[in-house]
Amino acid sequence: MMDNVALSAVCQGAGESKVVLDDSSIYGKFKSIRGPLLVESSAPFSSARANACVWKGKWMYEVTLETSGVQQLGWATISSPFTDQKGVGDADDSYSFDGRRVTKWNNDPKPYGQPWAVGDVIGCCINLDAGEISFYRNGISLGIAFNGICNVESKKGYYAAISLSEGERCHLNFGSHPFRYPVDGFDPIEAPPRSRMFTAYLLRCLFRLLEVYNLEKSESAYFEKLRRVKKFAPLQELFHTISEGICAEFFSAVEGSHECLEYISWGSLTTFLLDVFKAREPHDFSCLDQVLELFLQFQGCTPLLQELIVALSCMCKVAPLVLTECPYSGSYPFLALACHLLRHKDIMHLWWNSTDFAFSFEGFLTWKIPNKQDLQCLIPSVWWPGSSEDEISMTLTITTLSDAIKKVIFSGHFLLRRCIVSFAAWYRATLFSPWKQRGMYAACMWVVELLLVLSESKIVFQYVPEFYVESLVDCFHALRRSDPPFVSPAVFLKQGLASFVTLVVKHFDDTRIVNPDLKDLLLQSISVLVQYREFMHVFENNKEAINGLPRSLLSAFDNRSWIPVTNILFRLCKGSGFASSKNAESSSSATFQVLLRETCIHEQELFHSFLNRLFNTLSWTMTEFSMSIREMQDKHQDPRILYSRDSLCIPHGTRYEFEEIDWLIVFILNHIISTADAEFFDMTLRRPGQQLEKTNRTMILAPLVGIILNLMECSSTSEHRELNDVMAVFASMDCPATIHFGLQYLLSYNWSNVLRGDVFLVKLAQLEEFSHYFRRITMAVDGKEEHSLNSGDEEEDDTCCICYSCDSDATFQPCHHKSCFGCISRHLLNSQRCFYCNAIVTSVTRIAES
Repeated sequence: MMDNVALSAVCQGAGESKVVLDDSSIYGKFKSIRGPLLVESSAPFSSARANACVWKGKWMYEVTLETSGVQQLGWATISSPFTDQKGVGDADDSYSFDGRRVTKWNNDPKPYGQPWAVGDVIGCCINLDAGEISFYRNGISLGIAFNGICNVESKKGYYAAISLSEGERCHLNFGSHPFRYPVDGFDPIEAPPRSRMFTAYLLRCLFRLLEVYNLEKSESAYFEKLRRVKKFAPLQELFHTISEGICAEFFSAVEGSHECLEYISWGSLTTFLLDVFKAREPHDFSCLDQVLELFLQFQGCTPLLQELIVALSCMCKVAPLVLTECPYSGSYPFLALACHLLRHKDIMHLWWNSTDFAFSFEGFLTWKIPNKQDLQCLIPSVWWPGSSEDEISMTLTITTLSDAIKKVIFSGHFLLRRCIVSFAAWYRATLFSPWKQRGMYAACMWVVELLLVLSESKIVFQYVPEFYVESLVDCFHALRRSDPPFVSPAVFLKQGLASFVTLVVKHFDDTRIVNPDLKDLLLQSISVLVQYREFMHVFENNKEAINGLPRSLLSAFDNRSWIPVTNILFRLCKGSGFASSKNAESSSSATFQVLLRETCIHEQELFHSFLNRLFNTLSWTMTEFSMSIREMQDKHQDPRILYSRDSLCIPHGTRYEFEEIDWLIVFILNHIISTADAEFFDMTLRRPGQQLEKTNRTMILAPLVGIILNLMECSSTSEHRELNDVMAVFASMDCPATIHFGLQYLLSYNWSNVLRGDVFLVKLAQLEEFSHYFRRITMAVDGKEEHSLNSGDEEEDDTCCICYSCDSDATFQPCHHKSCFGCISRHLLNSQRCFYCNAIVTSVTRIAES
């Protein structure tokens, strides 16, 4: 070791001393990623000291940040305690810097330095002669962090120490390879190998030899004069002998010491190859190839080249962005050199088989991102809109620059347009040639028929490879959108589409297809096709679609597929609801609307399960909608569930289903028209570039009116009047003022831009009648409640503890807890456990029945 540096006794060994983390000092757990110096914390808080200490002089070490979280880097004595709460900098004789929190630590934190980022190289310096500790970020001094540090005895000095939070990673360099940003006057803790000067000298000799050799090959006038003197033999005759002798000496000095090999690979060898290859274009490929041919003749080049590739990848991680050198800045020199090295088959094979392949490959793909301080140094003067002192000059500059750019761009625009036309012609002739379209059509129809036959067998269909279905769908849509079209749409519909429709309708909810992505692909195909009127006719005339599509759509509505299913239902019903848009497409289907209604009537269990999932999804969607209404334009699919719900006339349902949809109506009205969200909604509409057909109040309010009118129609039938009394449900809610205000808002809303014909005026009249009747009902209820309060009658409080609006008329078995029948029925659709005790509910008994 060097003077004034002592190595721990347990870490000393034969030969040159290696400075690493002392295992006996570790608190927590460190995981070695590559070698002992690239470490990651596997515990919530891990600390460790190096196995060498210093007590006199000026010393430093570097830390390359692989992550940018909470890390405390610095110096500590042997007596500094490490616990799960205390690390480097948490004692009187311990000092550290944390760039995540931009603080320095010596018992108490104080502001210091700059925020660090991934790829930063932090230099940790200690000047024991002056009693100072300072830190550097990418070679830039952050200032003196600590003055008057504690004095230490000889050989009981300060240790390099780190503390990392869980998951944090860093690469320590105590001197095992040259510092990225050395500081004048400060020495590494680990002594560099003795042979470094000799190997660097040999590489410089080889570089000068290559320069002279290339000059002689270029027939320089200087060498022509030397030839006339005839005192020197031609260098071409001596080059290989001299260069091989230099390389033999070089590899002889490198072999036998891994530390020497690592130091030279990261230092003088990388510098030598960059000088030969040139860091900027034009690169000297031939000269670098000469060097590689020389090196590959020696057996010792294998570990040297392996370490060289790792060094280049790590340099890519930390290379800074230099604005004046773009695009040739940052990691470009190292990437260019690595790419040319890996063009050699032997070197590529060597890298591919090395244990460091994944590590170095990640490094080559990494680009150091500048943070706020880096950007401020790169671009110190920035013009922002509103800077009055520079606004005029900046406008003139931008105008001048814009005119210059137009001249440059438009001069090549016509040439580029000609190339694009040529490419489009090539694309059409090559990819959409008639013979390829015929083959694609034949393969598509053959695969459709094959899959339909195989689907008849329950067992065989399970083993059909997925790419059959994927390629079939891709081919079908490629033919449908081909330019020029393969056949006319009428012929394509008649001869090809029927079988494909049968396949997608039959199997998008098939339990034998286990890949959910494949089911989504079939659902997306249906969603695309039903938006076209001519394709909708095919669905309406398809036997499989008539018999199975409505039921399969209701069954497929779940947490994963609710969006594509909603899109399909929306397109089947679009234009049929209250105040439908004048621009609505004509692809809606009255046939499927009737089929959906009949399915809901006759498939009671499926229908109630669908309603439960629908209400859950709608509640979640509208809650998210109210929280992110500023981004309303990206949520245009949300009201489609309401629109589809508006278009289906529900004949009857359970009481709690009516309560659920009524609560949703009140929730939406409250957030759209009577809270602060209304202001945000209007701000969204005023933003430029919005599609008003998809983002406006009508898209939200019209379905609500349609749902209310449909519920009124259901409650007016004598058969289900008691069950579906929508007025009673609304009146039972504890928010009559909100409901009345919402109804008045719907009546006063300007529907003139969307209503067509007298039918809608009649519907508005029905809504007004409903509003008046609701007002009378709520006034009567308020009067009864006031009379009950004045009379002083005290009755036993048996109100449901869940909704507080109904009486507890149901008992759960076996725990005998109570709630209203609506609450427990709604809860059992999603969970079979009791509200109160979490016991499994086996049955529910109505109190009236018992």
